[in-house]
Amino acid sequence: MLAPEVLDLVVTPGVAFDRSGHRIGYGRGFYDRFLRRTRRGVPRIAIAFDLQVLSHELPVGSFDLGIDVIVTETETIRCDPGSLELGVATSQT
Repeated sequence: MLAPEVLDLVVTPGVAFDRSGHRIGYGRGFYDRFLRRTRRGVPRIAIAFDLQVLSHELPVGSFDLGIDVIVTETETIRCDPGSLELGVATSQT
């Protein structure tokens, strides 16, 4: 298994996402702890179904880390790098 510090890309699962890049995982914080160990600037990508991307903002804790890009069967959502603080996202179909 590769150490998180050497990765150039991270693909992460989730139960639900919002268009700002926030995610709900499986409830144990594993991926948030893993993402904290990756190098700064490493792209974080989620692959999801459209129904997993919600139109409203998800609740976010201080320990939660977000996603840079969400790819669904119909669109690619590029979350603004500042979206975790600003709640801003752009989408590109």
